[in-house]
Amino acid sequence: MDKHLNLFRAFSQNEETRHIEDNLSRAFVLCLKNESLLLHEFLKQILTASDYAYLFDHFQKEHSIDIDIQRKVTDIESESISRLYGVTLSEKAYSMKALLDKYNFSESQDYRPVTDIYIHVKDIVIIIEVKRHDIDARQQLYNQIFQVFSKRRKDESGMDSEKINLIALDWKSLVKNIISVNNFLQISHSGSQFLEDFIQLIKQFNANWIPVKPLFSLSDSKDDDHLRYQRLDTALNSQVGINGMDVLQYSDRDGFYFHEDWANELLYWFQRDQEKLCMYVAMWPGNTKGQGWNLYYNEDNLRWRDKDQLVVDDQSYPLYQEYHLKMTSFQKYFTSIDFSDSQLKPGVQICNRDNFYHYSGRKKKPDWPLLEQFFDESFHAEFDWRGNCHWKEKVFNTDKNQFDISFGFYCYTVIPYEDIKEIDKVVDNSVGLNDYVRKVFDAFKRLNQ
Repeated sequence: MDKHLNLFRAFSQNEETRHIEDNLSRAFVLCLKNESLLLHEFLKQILTASDYAYLFDHFQKEHSIDIDIQRKVTDIESESISRLYGVTLSEKAYSMKALLDKYNFSESQDYRPVTDIYIHVKDIVIIIEVKRHDIDARQQLYNQIFQVFSKRRKDESGMDSEKINLIALDWKSLVKNIISVNNFLQISHSGSQFLEDFIQLIKQFNANWIPVKPLFSLSDSKDDDHLRYQRLDTALNSQVGINGMDVLQYSDRDGFYFHEDWANELLYWFQRDQEKLCMYVAMWPGNTKGQGWNLYYNEDNLRWRDKDQLVVDDQSYPLYQEYHLKMTSFQKYFTSIDFSDSQLKPGVQICNRDNFYHYSGRKKKPDWPLLEQFFDESFHAEFDWRGNCHWKEKVFNTDKNQFDISFGFYCYTVIPYEDIKEIDKVVDNSVGLNDYVRKVFDAFKRLNQ
């Protein structure tokens, strides 16, 4: 899905800390308001058993749940509250022990008497102070609780500890619960666009909150392949926005938009070669007719053709180059001819400017015999190009009257799994696989310099 269709991402995303926290609060509140199962699970996590029973054991139609953001605590009527839950939400769950006794009201220069998240059911109120990072929010929470009960800032007489419950939440635990609820909804075939988009938002804000294991803790067996791809997905999403990087919005492949006129995607995947696990990273230059024009008619865009090594963190890996003649119908891929120089007759080239001009592009049925002749004259007899692309089944013996063919390349490297496993011991935005996928991306970009 296009990132701009994410419910929680604006076209212009302000990345200032306070705005990020406000955006996270707003996104989470929208999930609570629109997914009743998540709201139920969240309230059950916050409330004591007796308060939960008091609220929900007996249904009263006139009672509703009020959920809001940026509510002024001075507008809350303390006289009508039987219980106030004060909650902090940050990367670390700080101890709430004796908070009411240890702290005093203290306002900083930028203090606002506003709670990030406000929930009101019957006569029970929950106020939540949200922090994106490992920031101690206890002073702010104390100030807000103080101002709920004491409208005058120096008057502590209104504080009623018997009415106050204090809870500390951390983002990892919260996100884990959100993912569990989302998985349940998917299993029950209902799904949730709100939760899907919120999880995607979290991946981009802080991949460390997503409950995935680092590669170092996974086995090399196929049983852990799904966990491996979860880790890769988290790593890719963690780099969104860095130097304009953006992940592909497709369900059948993982990678980044490459943003070159001659190549649009850089893909990452795991593969076993002779049972040895590796990570492949590849681009497909000239994958469309438009990319072909930019490739063959601008020599500067072919500098990568002279390279045979990819350097990542001072480590060199072989760079392999093959050919990829992609065939599409109504802009949808249906087959390709994939080959290397060894399949061509001596001295013959297929992917060059002249052949691109004469043989690529739209081919109507009367053009097919000439294209077949060109391939027959170019490939070794031992290379069955028709079998390679299933020509008879997918082209010749079909109801197609035309198709489009591009004369492109398949350029890739193979990185031993052990190399990346050793560096991925923690899941963090700035280290391990998260950082490594960006370095590989940068290395491919440098190939054409």
